[in-house]
Amino acid sequence: KFLNHNEARNFAVDEENPMDDIFSIKDEEKEEAMEYLESIDLGFSSIISYGDRSSSITTFETIEKLLVNMSLKKEEKFRKIRLANPGFSNKVGSVPGGLDILLLAGFELMADDDDSFIYYCLDLEPVPLRIRAVLSRLNATKKILQES
Repeated sequence: KFLNHNEARNFAVDEENPMDDIFSIKDEEKEEAMEYLESIDLGFSSIISYGDRSSSITTFETIEKLLVNMSLKKEEKFRKIRLANPGFSNKVGSVPGGLDILLLAGFELMADDDDSFIYYCLDLEPVPLRIRAVLSRLNATKKILQES
């Protein structure tokens, strides 16, 4: 069974998360986090509607890996993702909702003479609420997909 938009909304922002406390949403942040949830849910619904369960899980895992690596490692190379990168394009960029989720997390579309890419310009210390909200919802959605 796939998770639809209404089912996704039923998950609490602070759903049990196996990641470090660095990614948790604090009680005083829940109201602000709720502002992101409708957009997150729409993006996730698009991802789920696009492919089968396996490809949806792959897209979610790739988004998770990109956000976690960038947040924890804080290296410049994790802030920039080339849109033409075949791995990114196949797993996230070409999937409806995939790029939208990363833009919601704080990435910005950019281009230079050679390439188009997304870049994360915001400060990562502490990990921004928008990233933590995406990861919280992603974790709950992925869990349901894996169990169904």
